[in-house]
Amino acid sequence: MRQGRITLGPVRVEDAARLARVLGAVPPPAVRPAPVAGTDAAFVGALLGHVFPEATGGGALSVSVREEAPGLLDLGAIDARTARRLVRALRF
Repeated sequence: MRQGRITLGPVRVEDAARLARVLGAVPPPAVRPAPVAGTDAAFVGALLGHVFPEATGGGALSVSVREEAPGLLDLGAIDARTARRLVRALRF
């Protein structure tokens, strides 16, 4: 925690995709063209960035692809209020 914000940090693309689905993202079609290096990460990052505000009532999340490690996404920091809403969204 830094300046009242919680940094989520690096996450594997597969885990980010799972988080996006749990938060309500529509899964991508089963048939997709073969991925180009980094394309899946960019797609999952955009998907998570889109669904996160909807699931948390407006909280924004920055998501970026690590160029040196395309299998990882960097998730930015969220404030404590957004973190509480995220926890509520994750409860089933």
